[in-house]
Amino acid sequence: MKGHGRALSRGTGRLSGRKLPLATALVALLGLGAYVVGSITGELHPGSLLGLVFGIAAGVLLLLVMLYSVRRGLTRVRSMGRRKGYMQLHIWGGLLFLFLVLLHTGFRLPRGVFTWTLWGLSLWVVLSGVVGVLLQRSIPRILNSTATFEVHLHRIPELVTELRQRAESVAGNGSPRVRDFYERELAAEMAAPQMVGMALFRGWGGRGRLTSGMDLLRRTLPDEGVASLDELQALREAKRDMDVHFTLQRILRGWLWLHLPLSILLLGLVVLHVFFITYF
Repeated sequence: MKGHGRALSRGTGRLSGRKLPLATALVALLGLGAYVVGSITGELHPGSLLGLVFGIAAGVLLLLVMLYSVRRGLTRVRSMGRRKGYMQLHIWGGLLFLFLVLLHTGFRLPRGVFTWTLWGLSLWVVLSGVVGVLLQRSIPRILNSTATFEVHLHRIPELVTELRQRAESVAGNGSPRVRDFYERELAAEMAAPQMVGMALFRGWGGRGRLTSGMDLLRRTLPDEGVASLDELQALREAKRDMDVHFTLQRILRGWLWLHLPLSILLLGLVVLHVFFITYF
């Protein structure tokens, strides 16, 4: 098993980078060529020899693609090789899987309920996988440009509670005008983690209006009041960064629930499909 894992790792490693996309394109071109020949000779439909070859290849490829999920669940098993190679196989193999499915069906829409389900799930799983790749590549960049620290999703409610308590303490010890400003402008925002949209562009929740209100209040406060207001602003900025993490990590978790369970369902239906074809 260890030798097999190392061999698979070396294989995926050799095919990673530019080689795997090129290999995917080559297999796709060969499949498309076979499809054209089969269409000309009239020997292409899901039950034909060529159609079965496309279907079997798609099924085998789906199994290989799912190895990435296995590798993620076995992070401490080093004999399975680097996760990056499995990730590359997952991405390019998934795209090739969908193309082989389309070749298998002759680029025609299915007829029965079961085949419609298979076809629709295949399309959903691959397209949602593409969305996931885009999210996983863009979210770290957004966090690097908008947030000043890293935090795990499960810790965010606890940390937000600490920020709120500190803000309430600062406001409570400040002047009446600072307390009024906090209750009017900040209390609702500091209460709990929030899903935000414009946070990704540093402009959410009336940020400009709030900053203007703080600047106006700061010019009319004594020095001790200004210190309290500055501390509240710093706490509000920290809460804003929490909301950025909360939003992006929730989006990524939500995507995973839309992709992984349906991928497992698709694998099960493919196995059932092979069983039906073999025994009936």
